[in-house]
Amino acid sequence: MIPIVAAVSDEAIWLGVDENGLGSRLGPMTVTGVRVRVDRAKLRDRAAVRRAVERAGVGDSKELCAHGNMSAMEARVRAMLRVHCGWSPVSLSEFAAKTAIETDAALRASCPDGEAPKVCFDDAVELPAFGGEVTDEDLDRARALKDRGFVIEDVRVSVQCAGRINDARAAGRSRMDVDLDAMLALVEALARAGVLVEASLGKVGARARYHDAISKRFALCRVESEARERSVYEVPSVGRLAFVMDGDATEPAISLASVFGKYARELWMHRHNRYWSSAVSGVTAVSGYHDPVTDRLVRATALARKQRQIADRCFER
Repeated sequence: MIPIVAAVSDEAIWLGVDENGLGSRLGPMTVTGVRVRVDRAKLRDRAAVRRAVERAGVGDSKELCAHGNMSAMEARVRAMLRVHCGWSPVSLSEFAAKTAIETDAALRASCPDGEAPKVCFDDAVELPAFGGEVTDEDLDRARALKDRGFVIEDVRVSVQCAGRINDARAAGRSRMDVDLDAMLALVEALARAGVLVEASLGKVGARARYHDAISKRFALCRVESEARERSVYEVPSVGRLAFVMDGDATEPAISLASVFGKYARELWMHRHNRYWSSAVSGVTAVSGYHDPVTDRLVRATALARKQRQIADRCFER
């Protein structure tokens, strides 16, 4: 177990970072980070933290929510944003403006001519997008989590669209390289000057060594341990960074990041699905992963994409 590192004895600052959509066929990969303040007088060990987070309805996003079944988790996410961060976004555009580490201009910078930018940006998408109206129970759960000593201070998202991932591949970099870069950018964005943190990040594939990538962004990175299950590093300007295998199922901060990230990715896919449903008759909403429904959308939209000058690099990875 990694010791908790904090600026004061009764408080710890945790970061959790995870990705959603790394292996998808369509839509973006969202890499999401959260910063959490943990009251160690109330939550004395990780088991206590895990219990508090589970009571709030947060866990492994793969088990709690899925494409086409996002309503309950949407309500929980929106309740936590309202209670912990004071945010009540009413659209995807507003949600992105609050959370994205890339500016709108930066996200659009690599957009080609044609209608590709319309697919990704034109539809504001009102919230709730999946029927997740916040209930008193959702708010009570979010307040109870805060009262128990687990306070979400910030949520940030890096959106890596198909075009950006394909451009990286053309330059000799894999989607896992893109994922890792985004994870470390989120750590940098969420860390606070003068406050050491404990950062837990989901492992990038089966990679065991992260020293070189960390050293490119942070000075004086020291290897504490490197193994299949967990790779740990000490960065004097930040704190401890631990890359954890299956961390979304075991580390509370990673679980939280995974849930927010799943919601963010589903919102972007919802925007894409709305575009194609209106553009091509008979097209239905898809998850974007490697499944028959997604394959049918790819084939059904081929002519429309050609007519609308939507480059393949912006559509499919």
